[in-house]
Amino acid sequence: MSTTPVSPNAVIVERRQTVTSDIAWLRTHVLLTLATLAIVAGIVLASLYIVNGIIERRAAAEAVADKTGLTSITAQQNALLAQYAADTKATALQDAQQIATLNKLIQTMAQQRAATAKQVTADNSLDAEDTAARLETQTKMPHSTVVINDSITLTLPLARAVVGDLDLLTQAQSDVLNLSSQLVAQQTLTADANLKLADASKVASGYPTLLAAQIKTDDALCEVRVAKARKHSMWYMVGAFVGGVVLGSRL
Repeated sequence: MSTTPVSPNAVIVERRQTVTSDIAWLRTHVLLTLATLAIVAGIVLASLYIVNGIIERRAAAEAVADKTGLTSITAQQNALLAQYAADTKATALQDAQQIATLNKLIQTMAQQRAATAKQVTADNSLDAEDTAARLETQTKMPHSTVVINDSITLTLPLARAVVGDLDLLTQAQSDVLNLSSQLVAQQTLTADANLKLADASKVASGYPTLLAAQIKTDDALCEVRVAKARKHSMWYMVGAFVGGVVLGSRL
C-alpha cells in the first residue's frame, strides 16, 4: 500500500491554523478572566459600598437613639436639679424663719427669767401684809387671807388654788425638762438632715459630669461597633475577591 506524501505547505497551513486557534482560545479566556475580575471587583466595590452604607445608617440610627435617650435623661436630671434647687431654697427659707422664731423665744424666755428672778427677790423682802396681798392678787381671790403678826391663814379655796398651782408647777418643770431633751434630739436630727443635704448637693453637682462621661463612653462604644462592622466588611470583600479569582480560574 502506497502513501501520499504530505506537502510542506499543507503542514505549514495546518500549524498556522493550530496556532491561530490556540491564540483565539487564549484571547477568549484572557478576556473572560478580565471580565470576571472586573465583575468581581465591581461586586466587591458595590458590596463594600452597600455594607458601609448599612453600617453608617445603623450607626446613625444608634447615635440618634442614644442621643434621644441621653436628651431625655438630661431633661429629667435638669428637672430634678431644678426641683431640688427650689426645694433647697424653700427649706433654707423655712429654716431661717424657724431659727428666727427660736431666737425670739430664747430671748423672750431670758427676759421672763430675769423678770421672775427679780420678782422672787422682791417677794423675799415682803412682810406678811404685802405677801398676803400679793397672794390674793396672783390667785385673783381677794379677801381669802387673814394676817396675824407674821402668820397668814388661807381660806380653803385659796389653799386649794395654791396646791393646784404647785402641782402645775411640778408638771411645768417636767415639761420643760422633756422639751429640753426634745430640743437636743431635734438639733441632732437637724444636723443629720444638713449632712444628708450636703451629700445630696455633692451628688447633684456631679450629675452633669456623669452625663458628659456617659455621652463620651457611648460615642466611644459607637465608634468601636462601627470599626468592628467595617472590619467584618473587609473580610467579606476579601472572601468575595478570592471567590471571584477562583471562579475566573475555573473559567
